[in-house]
Amino acid sequence: MMDINAELDALGDNVEEKELPKVIEKKEIKEIIKEKKVEITDIEIKEILKSPNLWDRIVLDELKKKIAGEIKSREIIFLCAMGRLVKNASYSSFNLLIHSKSSAGKDYVSNAVLGLFPKPNVFKKSRISERVLNYWKPYKIRNMKSWNENILYLIDIGETILNCEALKVMCSEGSNITVMEKVMGRYEAVDVEIDGKPVIITTTASAIPTEEIQNRFLLLRMDESEEQTRRIIKFQTKIAERGNPEEYDEKILIAIKELKPYKVKIPFLAKIEEVFPFNKIRMRRLYTTFIDMIKAVAILHQFQRTLQDKKTLIAEWRDYDIAKDCFMNLCLSMGEIPLDERKESIIEILRKADMELSATEIQPSVKPHISLPKIRPHLESLVNLHLIEEFLINCDGRPPLPKYKLNEDLADSKPIILPNSESLKG
Repeated sequence: MMDINAELDALGDNVEEKELPKVIEKKEIKEIIKEKKVEITDIEIKEILKSPNLWDRIVLDELKKKIAGEIKSREIIFLCAMGRLVKNASYSSFNLLIHSKSSAGKDYVSNAVLGLFPKPNVFKKSRISERVLNYWKPYKIRNMKSWNENILYLIDIGETILNCEALKVMCSEGSNITVMEKVMGRYEAVDVEIDGKPVIITTTASAIPTEEIQNRFLLLRMDESEEQTRRIIKFQTKIAERGNPEEYDEKILIAIKELKPYKVKIPFLAKIEEVFPFNKIRMRRLYTTFIDMIKAVAILHQFQRTLQDKKTLIAEWRDYDIAKDCFMNLCLSMGEIPLDERKESIIEILRKADMELSATEIQPSVKPHISLPKIRPHLESLVNLHLIEEFLINCDGRPPLPKYKLNEDLADSKPIILPNSESLKG
């Protein structure tokens, strides 16, 4: 077994100080200006940050330099990354799992969006072990005290890492994990503290998250349509004709570096509560996520918002309008929970049946074929995910018979609609 220090050494530039780029934000800004031979003034940066169209200028105009289409995906990824600066957010509001087929562009789009954020605050890894994840504190090399205000981007991870205890614990603020370590020739339980909480963004093509991980992550699926493929090919053609891809505006990059972490207060939340769709069970958890999305939009517009006691930003209705569009798109994507082939088959069987079925009635049609005893764990898992519901049917002289049907949330394919702020202000 590889020694833990050797594994940490293998992580390269995120661990070894001698290999780290000596980057401080102000120095990096000066180098950008010098390299590009442009003159950028504080007035120009403030004008960007005070622009009423700041969201569109970044998410629509700037990101289209690198990304063809995928407007919904880039909005959600950008919003989650912006959540790193919300000091009073829930621990799981901005964790994002991007689950799509290989070659769907999930890593390309994620890299492009995260390229807008300060490099010292983005920790990116394409390969890491669970053991290293327990001990890894790369922020210390960058003179930071904790994971707070940072982004951990794990690229195309497998099922072992996605569902491991270390990652699950990292999704909880101020947590610690107990590991067995060899001390003086004997194995002893050692507590390893995890300082702070990063925004965790990860991609995968085949890993199936457990129920616990799905409860800690937002789920996003990329646009896999033929139309999106056409957009990508057309975009690649333009780049080839031009000779090189278009670069981000240095003024935008500097403006994003100027943003600071704050707590955010939403004074009109009671009016949102009145119209929020509580008819779906998953909204119990997603309501907090939506609240934090409003806070993240306010963080982006902090130079246009009132600051209370130098600590708390006051959100405005404009923040709600942007957040609600992102939230509605996210809910469409989260309806597509990644499942293995047999669970998808069970869902399809119940959808076509449009009635309650027992395990005995479901089992013969499941593909790939599975025996009756082995189908029960799949049914239990789907019940725990709130995708199907279990009912006990009374039988004369026999134990109650469990039957299953689609959960109302899944059976109801109507998209979630939230009203515009204008209809709520009155």
